[in-house]
Amino acid sequence: DDTILLVHFEDNSYADSSIYGCAGSGSPTYDSDNPKFGSGCARAYDGILYNFTRAGWKLGDTDFTIDFWARVPGGWNISSSMGFIWGLTGNWGGYFESRSSYGNLYFYGYNKYNNQTTDYYLCAAPTDSNWHHLAYVWHKDTTYMQFFLDGKCMNAFFPCDFNHYESNLLDRMYFGAHYEGYYTR
Repeated sequence: DDTILLVHFEDNSYADSSIYGCAGSGSPTYDSDNPKFGSGCARAYDGILYNFTRAGWKLGDTDFTIDFWARVPGGWNISSSMGFIWGLTGNWGGYFESRSSYGNLYFYGYNKYNNQTTDYYLCAAPTDSNWHHLAYVWHKDTTYMQFFLDGKCMNAFFPCDFNHYESNLLDRMYFGAHYEGYYTR
């Protein structure tokens, strides 16, 4: 019951394997040359992204973890978005985003202490083109986010208040790009 979205992206169907069976849409390139698991993987390329929409995810109602495997062919020394959750209250730029930017990893989220969205530096990005595991852990009581790279906690907690997000917009998750297709490289 606690796994609200589980997508393998390894068989070119991109189906949600959780008990909720959330429908997705989009048409990322399927790459069978460099899979982490199974026979292939999804590849965000040329502005193509994949998204899932489901009412009732209730992000911000309880602790949660978002984790995934990512590989950036040619290295992480580019600007690349890995996923978005859209919907901060009254803020066109309001979203949670996981991204690499020219050799560093960041997340972008709402900081309740300065009442604005903030770019949080997480750590230096990997210097190779291997697969890496990224995990974001959000704690409801503190509204702080914690980041793990390949199982190692990087830096401390960062304020990221999901209670400030529009609940009716927290039903959308986008993989590989901004919700309008921006920042896909």
